[in-house]
Amino acid sequence: MAVKCPHLVPDTSSWSEMRDLLHSPAVLNSSIPLSQLQEIKNQILELIVPPEGIKEIAYLSFAQCTYLLSVYWLEILRVQNSEKPTLQPIFKYLCATWIQHDKSGMWNCIQYVADHIFETLIEILSKMPKNEARDMELEDHIQFLLVNFNHVHNTIRILSDKYLSQLIDKFPHLLWNRCVLWSMLDILHLLSLTLEGDVNEEAAPLVMPGRPDLSIEIMDTMVARENIVKDFESRCQSIIQEAMKWAPRVTCSHLQEYLNQNISSHHTGVALAMECVVHFIGSNTQSASLSASLFSRRPLCVTTDAANFVTKLSLRSRCLGEIESLLKQVGDEKILMGRLIDDLSLACKEKNNEEHKKALWRATALLIFLPGFSRNLLWAVSWSQVQLFTEEVMSTAVDCWLWLLSARPQLELLFLQEMLSSWQCVVDKRLGLFSGQEGSTFPLERCSPCGKEQTSPYVTPHRVWIQLDSDPTRPTALELTLSNVCKQFLSELLESVKYSSDDKVSMMVSLLHRSLPGTVGDIDRHLNRHISTVGIRFRVNVKYYSKPNLVSCQFIGLRYVSAAKRRLDHLIE
Repeated sequence: MAVKCPHLVPDTSSWSEMRDLLHSPAVLNSSIPLSQLQEIKNQILELIVPPEGIKEIAYLSFAQCTYLLSVYWLEILRVQNSEKPTLQPIFKYLCATWIQHDKSGMWNCIQYVADHIFETLIEILSKMPKNEARDMELEDHIQFLLVNFNHVHNTIRILSDKYLSQLIDKFPHLLWNRCVLWSMLDILHLLSLTLEGDVNEEAAPLVMPGRPDLSIEIMDTMVARENIVKDFESRCQSIIQEAMKWAPRVTCSHLQEYLNQNISSHHTGVALAMECVVHFIGSNTQSASLSASLFSRRPLCVTTDAANFVTKLSLRSRCLGEIESLLKQVGDEKILMGRLIDDLSLACKEKNNEEHKKALWRATALLIFLPGFSRNLLWAVSWSQVQLFTEEVMSTAVDCWLWLLSARPQLELLFLQEMLSSWQCVVDKRLGLFSGQEGSTFPLERCSPCGKEQTSPYVTPHRVWIQLDSDPTRPTALELTLSNVCKQFLSELLESVKYSSDDKVSMMVSLLHRSLPGTVGDIDRHLNRHISTVGIRFRVNVKYYSKPNLVSCQFIGLRYVSAAKRRLDHLIE
């Protein structure tokens, strides 16, 4: 009944219906004794209003108390029993004209009801299975809050900002979610268009792209419109800055794809994205090892990594153009697909890094350009680094993978299957970090007079695969300025999926299981323990908790903790 019951607020702006209801003889103060009215107010204090809101309750009449309780129970039950709970019903009460103009504090009381409903909604979303369906609901909620962040009433804007912060705190992966970032930039562009119109003409509400049910009313004065745009631009900038701090590569990839798809002479969202990239992308490889004093003395154009961002963006645009041209020439996508796979295999056989880079970028562009899906092409994109295990090939593969995950997020699960399988193939082939051990692993043996020189394994490709900076041992000046940490591909990937998909996290945990020896003291199958590999072995930190059993997997110094706590002594050594 609560789910299908209409809202207790008129659809029109007129409040005559509510006035007739609140002045009905059945709910006047004279119809009940004062003791019973006080009991109802005590019930409201217990259920809805916090102690600091006791002043609002003191001035409420019997009719207002019954209305407040009715709204509370109706909307709480609606959220608890709806298949897709939403915040839109309670915001209809908050936007009602008669509630906002009420002099006895009714709006504050409805706000307390909204707080309870929001907490209930957060609890329901937290208990939902971590899958794509829950992510879509979270995206709908945050889009609704972003729209109401630009409401004509200041109280609604403040409340939307409050709920937006709480929602991101509870589900941090929304910070670098592609839909959230793109929606935010689209809304900013729509708001900027209102600055070009005539304030004397009546303007229609702005409809959000892809969400016809969400619209933004436009302010009447130019000063108010400018303030709205300025406040929302500041909020967008803070969200992007925080996203660049915790998931820099994923966020940059989403922004690159947004720029690639919005080619316009004047697009405010594109301008803000580029501005955030310049200020928050971090330092380049040459400036990463500088001290804080040297870093601050050099201009931003010298230290920033924005040039790398633009280079990858131009590569994406150019490869898509090449694929479109090749499809027109060949005429058959299957023939072109086979040709690109053959070019990729030939480049690996000839050990030509430059040709491999061209072939892999084109293969990724074809996989993105085609509306369908090819398993063979996905396999080629995910496995090329196994055939040619070099630093250049691994760097190209990581860039192409990030592009694929941003442009085709529906292929993320299939890509993870292939990528983790290629990791297992590298383990089986004993390449890089998993190469065979030669000689003793004692780090001080080399310092002894009779110590033998140990052969350092070629682990640079694994450093790129696991860790995205070129040298993991040196601190970056950016950590001292923006408190930004250098992220790793696998670690950042897990940071993105651990909040959204249990299946994907299980796949990552399975990777750790297969990467570590199965028995204590096994010298045939374990990571190489040469002193040069320590920097990589200490970088990944993964914690995964599942119910009812607790699984804690740590890849810190090759330490893996299980329920039986096996292999600790051998792995910590």
